[in-house]
Amino acid sequence: MRALTSIPDRTRRARSGRPALHAVDPRDDRAPLALVVVDDRIEGGTRARLLGDLGFRVAVRRGAIEGLDALDRLEPAVVLVGVWARGMDTIGFCRAVAAGHPGFVDRLVACAPAGVDEGTVRLLREAGVAYVIEGPWRRSELPEALLAAGVPAPTRPADRADPFIGRRLDDRFIVKELLGVGATARVYRVEDQQLRDEVALKLLDPESSIPQAADRFRQEILICRDLNHPNIVRTFDFGVADGRLYYTMERLAGDTLDEIQVGRDREPMPLTDALPLVVQALRGLDFAHRRGVVHRDIKPSNLFVVEGTGQLKIIDFGVAKSPAVSLARSVTGTAVGTPSYMPPEQLSGDGVTGQSDLYSLGVTLYQLLTGSVPFRADSIPELMDKIINEDPIPVCQLRKDVPECMDEIINKALAKDPGDRFTTGHEMAVALRDCAKNFS
Repeated sequence: MRALTSIPDRTRRARSGRPALHAVDPRDDRAPLALVVVDDRIEGGTRARLLGDLGFRVAVRRGAIEGLDALDRLEPAVVLVGVWARGMDTIGFCRAVAAGHPGFVDRLVACAPAGVDEGTVRLLREAGVAYVIEGPWRRSELPEALLAAGVPAPTRPADRADPFIGRRLDDRFIVKELLGVGATARVYRVEDQQLRDEVALKLLDPESSIPQAADRFRQEILICRDLNHPNIVRTFDFGVADGRLYYTMERLAGDTLDEIQVGRDREPMPLTDALPLVVQALRGLDFAHRRGVVHRDIKPSNLFVVEGTGQLKIIDFGVAKSPAVSLARSVTGTAVGTPSYMPPEQLSGDGVTGQSDLYSLGVTLYQLLTGSVPFRADSIPELMDKIINEDPIPVCQLRKDVPECMDEIINKALAKDPGDRFTTGHEMAVALRDCAKNFS
């Protein structure tokens, strides 16, 4: 269970553009060092933030060569490595560590994508990995992983407390609690003195070195404030506090669909549980699409289920596309989103439409019903090839209680050509409700 911390998954880099030595306090060399080896700076920044919050100094290195070179020079307490990040053979890296740096073998922790096959996990462990984290890293899971590698998480000194806790921002908001930290912003639980209620406040980090971070933050504000729908997280106000852009949104208690699946050990979800949630997501998407907004990153971790009500909210419009905000348009040839949930046109960097979001929600429905995304691979190029050229295994072959009409709906949502998919979220929702009558 957690409160909403809708933070875009972006990285902090040095001003030179190279991965930075991300330290809790650069003057405190007593804090243990964690070496993060990935092939993607975005992933590295996310890992660095979580480890930094646990009290580590963190060094991020891109690719196996830089990672191996850093081992002897930095002598890290623990090595955390991303699995199958663009082109980097993680198992090969771990084997190279075992061969050339045997003292670090037991300090390896790997982060594998959700739904990784058991064979890959076995090979990682045979290569010397002490612990494998499957899916998104969480503060609650990291300490266990570190202990498995023989490295307890350091105790954070009291003077490292967040400087905004207890303060009044913009002469209106009293900061109560830090809910989450991203590479460009922090989210706090605050008491709104005007609304007389608690809300979530997202505060931009003015020192972020991510290109156009402030412009993208403004973009997110402009998009979200016009999306007032029961199935989309509600945004209230925006402004500037201490020279930092901020906006407030409703504070939600509950879990994302990804967290719900992790709590179920990624077991398939009953049809009667999954379909109402997906229909709610379709209602929210249909509302956004009719206003020209394409989310571009629909996936289980961006679909939030409110505790006690079963109400679903679409969150995180940080990479959304809107005709009213020019920066939301992606550069031709640049893919924006999460690869396993992206349709062919989005992977190739072509223009995205509402049908692109419907594809991503089709992938999400497939995952809810089977416990796995429809296409899995050991590298991004291989994954792209499967998404573009292969058909998924029919859900009814994996589950006997799934009617053929459900497979027909999923196959239509996952059509390679956007023109072969559902035209609107409403059309797909109607199809799901009609199909549900066959097993209600």
